[in-house]
Amino acid sequence: MEAKNNNDATLIVVDPRFTRTASVADIYAPIRSGTDITFLSGILRYLIENNKINAEYVKHYTNASLLVRDDFAFEDGLFTGYDAEKRQYDKSSWNYQFDENGYAKRDETLTHPRCVWNLLKAHVSRHTPDVVENICGTPKADFL
Repeated sequence: MEAKNNNDATLIVVDPRFTRTASVADIYAPIRSGTDITFLSGILRYLIENNKINAEYVKHYTNASLLVRDDFAFEDGLFTGYDAEKRQYDKSSWNYQFDENGYAKRDETLTHPRCVWNLLKAHVSRHTPDVVENICGTPKADFL
């Protein structure tokens, strides 16, 4: 509230409940309980597609440039290594590619198809505004 009042910040509230804070928000985006990941994935998709990401920061201060092992995948809503019988994951494929010195391989250009950045882009690509509205119940006008 202090940032809103003193610095002209935009106050956005994403909450299933219309709270006191929501009542004074510039934007209130209602969301169905339990749909946070879909909402955040839609936000990420929007930011990526509209070039609202600080690319230099992402390259140098996140894991976005690291290359993920070739045997890691996400299909049919599950990551690799899922054992349906045990209902748990074997996370051994959830790692980076390493060079001969044991350092994680990087692609500073963020163009390699196995870099975290491109895997993230592919993962959130299906979370269009229509999908977010349908799953989360958040009107597109509030989401965008």
